[in-house]
Amino acid sequence: MLKDDLRMPLERRTLRDRLGLSAVTPLRIATCAVLAGNLALFGWLGLNHDPLGGEPVVTIKMLPGDPVLTAAAQSKVETEPVEQKPEKGTVRVFGGGDEPRDVPSGVKTIKVGSTSKVTRIEGSGELSALDRQFGDLVPEGPEEQVLHTGSIAKAVRLRRAPLRKLVEKTVYGPLPKVSGSLTPAKAYARPVDKAQAKKLRGRIALVIGGMGISSEATRRAIARLPGPVSLAFAPYGAGMQRWIRKARRGGHEVLLQLPMEPFNYPATSPGPNPLLTSLQPAENLSRLKGFMGKFTGYTGVVNYMGARFTSDVGAFGPVLAELKRRGLTYLDDGTSARSKAREIGRQFGLGVAQAVSVIDHSPDPVRIRSNLERLEAIALQKGVAIAVGSALPGTITEVSQWANTLHEKGLGLIPVSAVY
Repeated sequence: MLKDDLRMPLERRTLRDRLGLSAVTPLRIATCAVLAGNLALFGWLGLNHDPLGGEPVVTIKMLPGDPVLTAAAQSKVETEPVEQKPEKGTVRVFGGGDEPRDVPSGVKTIKVGSTSKVTRIEGSGELSALDRQFGDLVPEGPEEQVLHTGSIAKAVRLRRAPLRKLVEKTVYGPLPKVSGSLTPAKAYARPVDKAQAKKLRGRIALVIGGMGISSEATRRAIARLPGPVSLAFAPYGAGMQRWIRKARRGGHEVLLQLPMEPFNYPATSPGPNPLLTSLQPAENLSRLKGFMGKFTGYTGVVNYMGARFTSDVGAFGPVLAELKRRGLTYLDDGTSARSKAREIGRQFGLGVAQAVSVIDHSPDPVRIRSNLERLEAIALQKGVAIAVGSALPGTITEVSQWANTLHEKGLGLIPVSAVY
């Protein structure tokens, strides 16, 4: 305080002097403005938790089961919006047999090399309730996929199984069941572009069995065979449900191989506890449920051996009736002319199909190729042909090479579920 201030009466001081504004300079004003601006900035940052500092981003929710990209693949990833009109020849396909639909506007694709996956933008919709019954996150709703219609054999990832509403928990394990109009045969089937399939001169359904017993053979089949090839799993392997998930991720629909009595049993046996004509129907049904409870996610059942059992109406009838009740289909491998599968199936309204050949009765590659050529001729003549084979290394090699030649012949592979 200045000496003059002590001598000046209080009432004579001006308002400017009382507020201390006489000492305000332009430098002090600028300093206060900077401090106020910094305080405002820090306050805004504290209220807005943006770790990317305002960088423009697009948040994408990946579907369950999408593989984690490697460091090399990540460098090739680019995100592009799909225009209002979908790309020519591209449809949106839902698992479970729903009709294909166009990819809608607002959905984005992530491209890794030449592969495209459909994803959903965050906030555009959530997957339905997750099924934790088996310790996994299983979406009740379908997974979205892209199926390029240039070939019906393109890669399609099937939704994970099982679906909770299609499972009955029993002492035998999780058994398939019908839920309203939805059956396991429909829900777990690989989708098909029906319009594209109709353009083919012939359609071929191929089922490769013996899956789940040899880990190496199963892995090779899942990795190398085209997705439309259906895989049949024997109920004797370990970790079966893991294999089912891997097969479906590879686009393969799954069947259960059912061990049944051949004519020369027990000299030739399909495995432990097969269905036998000497047993009461109740015991055979108990064994059937024991096999069905080993894993879930299959569309139907195919016989393993069983020439004698399938020829006995009294023994075979209750088994097919149970398959019908649980919403499954039945495939006869065609090895026995005495099989009553078609006759019994008609009585119960059960979907029954029959294979016309076994492609690898002989493991000789030349014989396998010859059988595949014969299968082509049948498909061209009748429009559709079904064949079965086993997971032999030679079979997998020949089928994977042969499948690449079908398109130029006007032929195509379809899942076996599409023939019912």
